[in-house]
Amino acid sequence: MDLAFVAYPGLLATMGGANFWSVIFFLMLVTLGVDSVFGNFDFYQTYFSDLFPIILEKMRREYYCVLLTAFCFLCSLTFTNRAGFYTFGLFDGYACGVSLLYCLLMELIFFGWLFGIDKLDVLLQKRTGENIPVFVRWVIKIFIPIFTIIMIIINLIGEFSEKKSIERGWPGWITGLGRLLFVIPILCGFMGIIPAFRYKKTINIYDLIEKQYGIRFNCNGYMDHSYVEVNAPKAAGGETELAEGVKNNIE
Repeated sequence: MDLAFVAYPGLLATMGGANFWSVIFFLMLVTLGVDSVFGNFDFYQTYFSDLFPIILEKMRREYYCVLLTAFCFLCSLTFTNRAGFYTFGLFDGYACGVSLLYCLLMELIFFGWLFGIDKLDVLLQKRTGENIPVFVRWVIKIFIPIFTIIMIIINLIGEFSEKKSIERGWPGWITGLGRLLFVIPILCGFMGIIPAFRYKKTINIYDLIEKQYGIRFNCNGYMDHSYVEVNAPKAAGGETELAEGVKNNIE
């Protein structure tokens, strides 16, 4: 906040044509904010519609979008009252720390290990003919997860330290409310796996890969990244047939 609304405006004031550059700078901030809102809103909309499919069964998507927008608007009014600056400080101090690091860690675990960056390398090679460098693979699988875990531990140690509590000087219930801002998103992340157990029609990621790339990973073992081509070119007789036994082992 200090960098965007104090340091940069002060720097722009010392430049020639300060009014022009100030307008350009704050237009950039507005477009960045709108872009973030679109991304977050699309995520929430898809999250709730996947978790509760009955929503789109009972109403059109346009009405669902309007209701969700109205709800977000009402929630955002808490930042416009006389205590709005303090509410913003609460969100800025808690909602943008551990929860974002947790989301990053989960993405790294999924793409680096559960699905496997080696499978992503297969898909990249299939689509573009290029490969993910070995160095990048190890950075995603080892270095960044370890670094992220260390940051989470440091954040939690600092959060629950007595020194920081004294510096803030907040009542206990305010501190507890702030901590809920990163605990609740983490718990909601686990709720996102419920559709996979409740609904049999949940789309499997390997089905999407088979449809888009024409390959099916064998997944016989954790380190097995071999695959079978399921959409082979037309045979001599003119009919499309499955390519049996066409396997590629990507180390």
